[in-house]
Amino acid sequence: MKVATWHGGTRFTLDDVPEPIAGPGQVVVAVETAGICGTDVHATQGLFPYKPPLVLGHEYTGVVRAVGRGVSKRLVGRTVACEPSYGCGACAECEAGRVSQCPNLTRLGGFAQRVAMPAHCAHPLPRGLDPVAGALTEPAACCLAGLESFPCSSSAAASWGCSRWRWPSAGEPGA
Repeated sequence: MKVATWHGGTRFTLDDVPEPIAGPGQVVVAVETAGICGTDVHATQGLFPYKPPLVLGHEYTGVVRAVGRGVSKRLVGRTVACEPSYGCGACAECEAGRVSQCPNLTRLGGFAQRVAMPAHCAHPLPRGLDPVAGALTEPAACCLAGLESFPCSSSAAASWGCSRWRWPSAGEPGA
């Protein structure tokens, strides 16, 4: 099986690695699409605390090919959107819902032919959804979360789908 491994800076290699196996509570996903996130680019520029070697690839989709003990076999064959990382679940950051800040964060790069991951990181997509569109669910969710963190008028909410964001009025910063 092939993976694209980042070795720091702009150095990447295409490597052969053992096939992943679904352990208890895990799935193996055959990657169909993987995007290059700004986070991936920033990591190669030294702007994120990623330590090479590492398989990057942030937004990705694929098809579940195997499930481990405790995971429904109905997932096999389903197209899923994949979370690119998960926390330890036990630290203060995880307990506060800031999983991306977990000091023991595990990254699951999508620049691989197949990836083993916890089943909770694989989100079934509607049948028939294009895998490329499915890969955009994570960046779309980030945008939506950003919009929801700002005040929003009811007319903007109706047209933009946010709950608190609003255009600045004349004279306000950003107007």
